[in-house]
Amino acid sequence: IFNAVLPQRITEVQTVSVKCMEIPLSFNNFSKNIGNTYFSYQYNNGSIHIVSILDQFITTPSGLVSAVNTALVSIDRSLNMTLSGNNVIFSNHHTTGNVVIRFDIDINGNIDRHNFKNKLGWYLGYRNTHYTVLPNTNLTSESYININAIRYLYLALQENPNQGNPNSFIAP
Repeated sequence: IFNAVLPQRITEVQTVSVKCMEIPLSFNNFSKNIGNTYFSYQYNNGSIHIVSILDQFITTPSGLVSAVNTALVSIDRSLNMTLSGNNVIFSNHHTTGNVVIRFDIDINGNIDRHNFKNKLGWYLGYRNTHYTVLPNTNLTSESYININAIRYLYLALQENPNQGNPNSFIAP
């Protein structure tokens, strides 16, 4: 975030234009602040486990699958993801019991359908909020994996930030 404070007040502005803008060279396209780094699973109606990848800038589909597998292995070695072409395959290697995967959660594991298209499951190619994976079976994503988690940058101008509407002008 960059703030610029003008030395004097300017009134009755008709137009504003930006001549130059420097976009950061890198930023985390997968971040807890964005809400796209986690999902949960529940094995055999037991306790719910939250799988959370580290905040990072991921540049390849295999990098995203690897990040998820690293988080999965730390919890349960019988679950993993693989990449087949542009689709993700979630594998349940348990011999008994189902695994229920939920992609519509918040960081605490509570159901959160708000902004579902910006959650980790959507970027992995899964289009439903939750899935049940039978023992020794696989679940293939319905769509292609997408690592372009951030599609827009916004310019926000605030007029009198201590008074009135703090978000008086926002433009992509």
